[in-house]
Amino acid sequence: MNETLKSKNEELITNTIKTYTPSRKISKVEKIKALKPFYNTGYLVFLHNAFGLNQIKKELLAFNPEKPFRKDDCIDAIASALAHNEVIAPPKEHIELNKTRIKSLPKWRI
Repeated sequence: MNETLKSKNEELITNTIKTYTPSRKISKVEKIKALKPFYNTGYLVFLHNAFGLNQIKKELLAFNPEKPFRKDDCIDAIASALAHNEVIAPPKEHIELNKTRIKSLPKWRI
């Protein structure tokens, strides 16, 4: 594809992957505990056909802070990503409240 774009003098496609080291200032358990309310309230959503979605749901629902080292690698990775300083919540102005229910909630897209 880039060869075709280059021959047409168009901008090339680049796939930049930015890596980071998860913060060690916040414990794994605290990050995961902070993730669960976002999921329960609908602020954290996943694509319906996302790879590993069943495993993520299983880990979220089975997470026990008393036994934190029991197969929680997926939710630990998500919690670490959300704890990164470049991740920001959706703007508040997208929340439209109705008297009986919330019409639209901003969502984290993972």
